[in-house]
Formats: sequence, C-alpha cells, structure tokens
Amino acid sequence: MSTSVGDWNLEVIQTDAAINPGNSGGALINSSGKLIGINSLKISDSGVEGLGFAIPSNEVVTIIDEIMEHGQVVRPYLGVGLANLNEINPFYAQNLPEGITEGAIVISVDQNSAAGLAGLQQKDIITSINDQPIEGEEDLRRYLYTQLESGDKATIKFYRNGTLQTVDVILTSTQ
Repeated sequence: MSTSVGDWNLEVIQTDAAINPGNSGGALINSSGKLIGINSLKISDSGVEGLGFAIPSNEVVTIIDEIMEHGQVVRPYLGVGLANLNEINPFYAQNLPEGITEGAIVISVDQNSAAGLAGLQQKDIITSINDQPIEGEEDLRRYLYTQLESGDKATIKFYRNGTLQTVDVILTSTQ
C-alpha cells in the first residue's frame, strides 16, 4: 500500500463497515461481540465503494502496550529518506557493479541522526542492514521496526560511487 512515507505492507482486516472522516478508530467486532480490530482506513477511489480496513486486535495490543509504557509509539530512527533503486532514474544504478539491481537509495539525510553522524549521504544505495538483504525501502523500514530498537547498533552496507562501503550506526528514537 502506498502511504505518505512510501510503500508499506500492512496487515489489516478488510471490512465493509462504513469508515468516514471522524469515525475511524471505532471497534470492529465479530458476531459474538468480540473486538477483532480497530477501524482505521478506507479506499476511496472511483469504482470502489465501502472498502474499509481495520488494524487486527493483536496489533492493537502491541501498540497500546507501547503507549502505556512510553506515552507514545516509539520507533528506531535511522534518519534517511529513501526510494527504491529499481523505481528511480537508472542514472543512480550506472556505477553499480554488475548484478546489483536492488536496494534503497538515500534521497535525504537528517544530519543530526544516526545516518548523518555515520556519514551516509544522498545517492548512497543501501543493500543490507545487519547482513539482511535490502531490496527496497520497505525492506529497510520493516527490518528497522520489527528487528531493532532505539539504542541498537546496526551495520549498513551501501554503495557510494560504485564502491561497497560499510558503516555502523547507533539507532536513536522517534520519541
């Protein structure tokens, strides 16, 4: 699904419950009256009517626990804006070794972030984090949010001007 921060693989429950501005966040219950999700978004496109989605209750519990503990949802923060290498101008891939066709290209860097302090730059092409291959921006984001926490060290492999480089970063928090 395309979001304001790029493509994202969402785990949601599809529903035909009406979801309109002002009533998202309502309970999605089954026929036994049990909470199974929280209504959160809908698709609003020509030819599509009444297609809504809810966050599954097991995901909601994780979010609630984090809010109870920290007062908000806390995510590890690398500090880069990304795009998929295979979806952007082929110019960026021209200096890569043969066979390197996937990765996340750095579009922007927060200079005060872990990435900025470690020296990552615009046009760097991230191909792995902690030896986990990165095909695109979604892979990097998913790995950050599911496998790492604020304060963790992460090893990032990236190409700059056709040369493979490695840098260690200490992740900060979105808090």
